[in-house]
Amino acid sequence: MTRGRWTALALLAATFAAGLLAGAGASAWARRGDDGPRGGRYLERMTREVGLSAAQRDTIGAVLDRYDPVMDSLWRTVAPQFQDVRERIRSEIRTHLTEAQQRKYAEMLERMDAERSRRGRR
Repeated sequence: MTRGRWTALALLAATFAAGLLAGAGASAWARRGDDGPRGGRYLERMTREVGLSAAQRDTIGAVLDRYDPVMDSLWRTVAPQFQDVRERIRSEIRTHLTEAQQRKYAEMLERMDAERSRRGRR
């Protein structure tokens, strides 16, 4: 393989890994609602959008409860890497913005980070 193909393959693998980390983080965050136990917002959304019965809600809530310690442990492991990738993405995005856009972007990120912090998310 040529160097360019290896680079492309490495970027593809890094993107895939970042997607996995983001997905794991998003799943963990989605279940951390302030609307109660048993899956939080994720379960509420499933109930609303999929139309779960009370029995399904209970059994799916139990599944989420059973995996919660695993998800928490996984998130504690990958959170620093996820945050590092997020900051690198933000930094690269800034390089493509004008000064005025950078100020607006900084304000947008500040609001997003404050909202995430308010919800107990990282």
